[in-house]
Amino acid sequence: MTDIWPGRPFPLGPDWDGDGTNFSMFSENAERVELCLFDDEDNETRVELSERTAFHWHGYLPGVGTYGSTFARFQRTLPSIDFAYGSISSLCGLKRCPFAGS
Repeated sequence: MTDIWPGRPFPLGPDWDGDGTNFSMFSENAERVELCLFDDEDNETRVELSERTAFHWHGYLPGVGTYGSTFARFQRTLPSIDFAYGSISSLCGLKRCPFAGS
């Protein structure tokens, strides 16, 4: 599963149409979003959502139905903060898609 189409910004979350699934995630501050799909055996597949419309990151995966769990990884660059033991220059968090199934 490497083929991703632009998809639609609405509705939010996964939207299966019988041929594939459109995914849309909202983030006003993200610079990069990865869709992290986990099947029932906890195997992970990551797909980068590169399309963005009105702060909605989106993509369509043809031939993909429902997954066991859907998460998104949002990444953005923060101003560099220097500490005594190093610095922080980016933030990346894994968030469960609130519109997806369990």
